[in-house]
Amino acid sequence: MKQIRIIALTLAVSSLAASGCAGIRTAKAAAAARKAAAAAPTPTAVVATNQMPEEPKFDFQSMTAASFAQSVAASNLLDIKLAQVALTKSSSPDVEQFARRMGPHYEAIQVIITKIAAKEKITLPTRIDAAGQAVERSLAPLDGEAFDSSYITVMALNHKRTLAMYRWAYEDCGDPELKSFAAQTLPMITLHSKLADQMDDDLRAKLAKIAEEEAKAQAVRKVAATPPIPAS
Repeated sequence: MKQIRIIALTLAVSSLAASGCAGIRTAKAAAAARKAAAAAPTPTAVVATNQMPEEPKFDFQSMTAASFAQSVAASNLLDIKLAQVALTKSSSPDVEQFARRMGPHYEAIQVIITKIAAKEKITLPTRIDAAGQAVERSLAPLDGEAFDSSYITVMALNHKRTLAMYRWAYEDCGDPELKSFAAQTLPMITLHSKLADQMDDDLRAKLAKIAEEEAKAQAVRKVAATPPIPAS
């Protein structure tokens, strides 16, 4: 328990300076991301629209100590993998910085939850689940700005669900070990969620502005291409 507290406390006090996504995303990148979203209709589907998607629903009724631990492990696996992908596909320094933080943080959490699960005799997943694989597939064809917009939206949505899980464990979990783990890890998850939300909000604002400017440009081009009306 002492080791768990030390690791969790170290994570919680890690620097997480929030900053907006750098660079302007193009309308073409947003369209590519929306196409990827349509190809992956999962709870954490990739989206890059100007309207905030619905928050993921969380089933508190069926949650148990074991399913909480398993869900944490599954979420960690996906976050670690996507962080690795982001470091090869992102064109934004801010997104790269975010990914560099997420990977090590969730690797450390995975070590902790694995030790607790072994003690509690809970079998954890060792591979990304079907929903996570669908997200991976939807991000696979994207690069640069299109990838950044989709990756950050996925992170914002996933962290809402992760935060809800940890809050459930902190408030209602009957397993003392997992309850303590949730209590000590919750501050860091909260910071991650706020950072992902802020980056996603900034990106959506930029995408909306780009879409507006593109619509105006199209209107101007349409007028310019219209033949003049002959004089009577």
